[in-house]
Amino acid sequence: MVQQAFPILNEYPPQRIEFLSPENKDAKIEGEGWSRILDATWDRLYRESPERLKVQVADGPGDQQASE
Repeated sequence: MVQQAFPILNEYPPQRIEFLSPENKDAKIEGEGWSRILDATWDRLYRESPERLKVQVADGPGDQQASE
């Protein structure tokens, strides 16, 4: 579903796409203060949805080394 909303994500396998929720309302987009949303949590989000979500692509094998 997220790949339909954001076509650029079609370049990545679904298992590398991560959803994060802010740990508090002051969390900045870059940096600390975000927790990954696990599969078991999605059901609860229907009742208690966060105001913001962050979508990111996790590093694949060798990605971090290539950027250094």
